[in-house]
Amino acid sequence: MVTTVKTLAFLCFAALLSSVVSAESPAEPVDNDSAIHHRNAIDYLQREGQRWIDKQGCVSCHQIPAMLWSLHTAQSRGLEGSEQDLKQWTQWSTDPVNFVKPHQRKDVDIEKTLAGNIDTMAALMLAIPEDAKTSWRDQFVAKLCSEQADDGSWKACGQLPAQKRPKLETAQATTLWVTLALLRHGSEAFDLASAIRFADSGPEAVSTEWYAVRMMVAAEQDPESTDGFRDELLSRQRSDGGWGWIASESSDALATGLALYALAESGETESREITRARRFLRDSQGPSGEWQVPGTKASAKGKPTPTSNYWGTAWALVGLLSTRS
Repeated sequence: MVTTVKTLAFLCFAALLSSVVSAESPAEPVDNDSAIHHRNAIDYLQREGQRWIDKQGCVSCHQIPAMLWSLHTAQSRGLEGSEQDLKQWTQWSTDPVNFVKPHQRKDVDIEKTLAGNIDTMAALMLAIPEDAKTSWRDQFVAKLCSEQADDGSWKACGQLPAQKRPKLETAQATTLWVTLALLRHGSEAFDLASAIRFADSGPEAVSTEWYAVRMMVAAEQDPESTDGFRDELLSRQRSDGGWGWIASESSDALATGLALYALAESGETESREITRARRFLRDSQGPSGEWQVPGTKASAKGKPTPTSNYWGTAWALVGLLSTRS
């Protein structure tokens, strides 16, 4: 009887200890349907991306670059997609004449158009694998370098200055994305030091985007210098495992996917924080493959918009695939 009591006590203690360990270090459950979830997202991105091209006829700052970023990432991870369509979309998007709407193309000024699409050029350079030197990439690099302002910055274009964060921070985010694109290209024809000074100036950033891209720029400069930026990014992870685009607001797929991608690009693909973030994305995906994301513009008043849903879905897929073992 004594032995039985001791055995039962030990088993109860072991079960309690197991539950405590599980609570502190949650393991990501095996998801046999992950390929289906990814497939649904890819189908959504392809379908809605083509719809944008058919209806709007232009690349836009983020819509088509986000599509290409996610679909190229999916292709690199061995997921099925239309290779021919992806090739055509890539060729179409990197022709600057398609940066403007069809009715504007007759008398388009290419140099002026490029100057007004700083974010578009940087995003395309980062989205499309650099398998070989291409004329469009060299054209974009030359234009980006020539457009750097005396204070080291690049001007945010399109509707980005209308986002619900300080305009200075939006310009800083654009400057960091351009810097990241040029560093990955290997360009030395721009003032890196002044770009970093501008990006780090002013008050503390409020958006997860700033912390994510700042960490990636640091990783490109010196992988050993990312710890502080990683700590800052991780400190803004919310209790549900996600990040908010505005870090103090509710979690969303856009910020969470971006944070996961930044962590992966900085050398971290497995951690408790990544497991929690992946769970948040998996649990919040809609039945049609998309994620609902509050608009980043102040005018959206915190409600999801088609553009933010698309952009967020693309980043959610990139983040999931970047941290997939």
